[in-house]
Amino acid sequence: MIRRTLKSLKPISLALLVLVLTPCVVEFVFRVASCRSQLATDAAKAELTTTASWYTHHELEPLQLVRVPGKNDQLPAELRTNSMGLRGPEISIPKPAGTLRVLCLGDEAVLGISVDEAQTFCSLTQSRLQVLTKLQIEVINAGVPDSCPLLSYLHFRHRLLALEPDVVIVHFDMNDVWDDRRFRRLTELGSNEEPLLCSAPELSTTPVTRPLTRNFLSWEWAQSKVASVVGQKRSAHGSSADDPRSRYSWLTDEKSLWRLQTELSLSPITHLATLCEQKGIRLMLATYPAPWQLSATASHAARIPEINGIFPGTLIKTSHPHEMVAEFAATSALPLCDAVTMFRQYESVDDLFQVDSTEFSEVGHRCYAAVLTASLSENFSEFGRRGSEHPSRGRPSEFARPDPLNQRPDQFTRQSVEFQAIRPAEYSKEAQGGANRPASTPRDGNSQQQFTSPNALVPFSGSR
Repeated sequence: MIRRTLKSLKPISLALLVLVLTPCVVEFVFRVASCRSQLATDAAKAELTTTASWYTHHELEPLQLVRVPGKNDQLPAELRTNSMGLRGPEISIPKPAGTLRVLCLGDEAVLGISVDEAQTFCSLTQSRLQVLTKLQIEVINAGVPDSCPLLSYLHFRHRLLALEPDVVIVHFDMNDVWDDRRFRRLTELGSNEEPLLCSAPELSTTPVTRPLTRNFLSWEWAQSKVASVVGQKRSAHGSSADDPRSRYSWLTDEKSLWRLQTELSLSPITHLATLCEQKGIRLMLATYPAPWQLSATASHAARIPEINGIFPGTLIKTSHPHEMVAEFAATSALPLCDAVTMFRQYESVDDLFQVDSTEFSEVGHRCYAAVLTASLSENFSEFGRRGSEHPSRGRPSEFARPDPLNQRPDQFTRQSVEFQAIRPAEYSKEAQGGANRPASTPRDGNSQQQFTSPNALVPFSGSR
């Protein structure tokens, strides 16, 4: 009797065992797939150490040296931080006399994790500006991974004012709306809605809880599949602030759904403008497109589109994201540098971004440096008319020199960007007070066509 009962229970036990083990196996498969898909993207971030902060949620660890493995047969990139946790060499405090200091605020796109320090647009912009003036130019890279205007403002307010910048450029990335949603709930605001600090939860003694279902990738996958079958569309109010797949939702959703959230994500720039005005610092807003706003095949490797909630092969054609940023800049009376128009005119837009991340490639950094230099030159001409007591206000004609790329947007090609590189020996002559000439004019008298071969180019060193 007992043996017969046990025999009859055997199939039921096996069925229960299968029911219990199947979700575990499925979850294990999703965990492995997630680790493999994120490995290439997060390789640099895994080695680059960030520390929790009471004021800016997180910041780069000071005095670290990281060698990021090269991609696509490129040499490894070296990333160093100084004692302030900023990428680059040590910065003189107080600022030396006769120095024009530009501070770039932003996220990993500004930091340039995947390229060498000399190939970041900050270093390239410094080199481009240096040949236009006898003043000492410093462009400081204050990029922090996963930052946004909210954290950039707090970083500037609590740490970077001591650098005494003459110009601050705050960069607005197309995923900053999502980042703002993540960090705003952790931010303490003042009486006038001014951000005071954003403390990392791990520094708090109060435990942070999250829904149980958020711990299972298989459950999230099932939800996304059900949503795709029934045609459900994630909106600004329905998607989770922690879900990376909603990182670029505001680019594809209707403008009205995201207007409030977009205004909130841009609002810290208003407080930044007020602070800069009080300190006599010029402020410029800069933005650039996401890869899939330019090409359906950009940044396609390592499942990057799917991880970011973009269906593979999708070209985002909406224009309202850049229109909303331009509207904010106009309302706030801030100069705006929007690279979307110039990027679209590049002959091979896929080359502007890394294939396995949304960050700029070396070509993208060079192109963005060209656009940024043109915009800075225009705004420096206005800045110079305010007075001559400041070193950056004494030679308006030197800062008003137009960038060749800004004159010929229809020629914004690989050659038009790369032929403006100059040899290190020539750069040293310019920096020591040689004749001021645009970087596109060779000093040896030969025509520009000799620089059209990428293999013959020597990019700006960006060294200080």
